[in-house]
Amino acid sequence: MSDDDNHEAAKARSREFHQARPKELVLEAELLPQKILEMNAKPMIRINPILDLADKFSRAAGPYVACKQGCSHCCHIEVGITGVEAMLLASKIGVQPAKVTPSKTKRTYGYNTPCTFLRNNECSIYEHRPFACRNHASFESSEDPCRLTDSDGNPRVGTVITPNFPGIRDALNVVFKLVGKTNYADIRDYFPAGTGR
Repeated sequence: MSDDDNHEAAKARSREFHQARPKELVLEAELLPQKILEMNAKPMIRINPILDLADKFSRAAGPYVACKQGCSHCCHIEVGITGVEAMLLASKIGVQPAKVTPSKTKRTYGYNTPCTFLRNNECSIYEHRPFACRNHASFESSEDPCRLTDSDGNPRVGTVITPNFPGIRDALNVVFKLVGKTNYADIRDYFPAGTGR
């Protein structure tokens, strides 16, 4: 099967998933932004129901995606998180995040720059992983399109078909508006040593 055929098949799996999504999850996602807005809690706490719902969608997408335990190509790309997410993660893993400032230098990502929480091709903070990780999955038929390099080590250029959960993203935006400044950076900037102290 050619790359174009694989890509079309991934689009078809994505459409299948979106048609088969449990209606109660779709409704929960539609209601989530208002629920988050009405919560009487710190922004860090408001993120928890968002992450919980993202997990439910990820489980529902399971039969349609190529992602499996031990596949870690996406752990070598940018993993953008906000300061609020970094503080929530810090509270779960017991490691304070570094102070980050916007950088004018563009970081290069690849197999030589794994997420600082990647251990033996598995996420060491899986149950506490940020939204970017929970929302990332591949509708491709195998992990091959996710590889960052071809068999000769040359960078691959392509697009992987990933899920889109609009209500969840809208709920996150509610939290970010409440906070004001989001301090968006890569997880490696916030936690350069991972769980090491």
